[in-house]
Amino acid sequence: MRIHQVTTLPATLEADALYLVLNGTFCETFVTDNSGVGRLVGNSTMINQLITDATAALSGFLFVADIAGRDGLSPTSNQLALVTDASADASVDSGAAMYAYSLTDDSWTKITEFESFNENVVLDYNNLQNAPTSTAAAIDSAVAQSHTHTNKTQLDLIGGTATDPTYNGLPVSVLATNNW
Repeated sequence: MRIHQVTTLPATLEADALYLVLNGTFCETFVTDNSGVGRLVGNSTMINQLITDATAALSGFLFVADIAGRDGLSPTSNQLALVTDASADASVDSGAAMYAYSLTDDSWTKITEFESFNENVVLDYNNLQNAPTSTAAAIDSAVAQSHTHTNKTQLDLIGGTATDPTYNGLPVSVLATNNW
């Protein structure tokens, strides 16, 4: 087997060969049989066509109010439908759900649900799992007093630097002795 690196595929292909065709930032692969007939091996053209076919098969996204509205649809191709009130579906407690329709077997399949997306969610501190044992009021009080000192007035008088401390603007004398 011979390997060819080319920028375009030649009009006549060599038998029993592998062609690597540079296509921009991609390399497409062609393999030939013993008579020189080429076969494409998964290239960008094929991939792009697969994407085109897949998106064409999914022809739209529908919005319906409820399951009855979804069931009243008569899709002629594969579809996605967002049902804003899917509570008539036994698997949905409340809220919306998205369904995919398969033309092959004429069926709707739930692919996701959004039960809390259209409701007002209210959380209560007393109902939190693994919550602190402190009350909400005790936590609020601790936060409010997080930098409160009974001697704040005196603390505010401390100043100076590490080597020249002051209190109320006056130097602080440091008692030191070398007479041990």
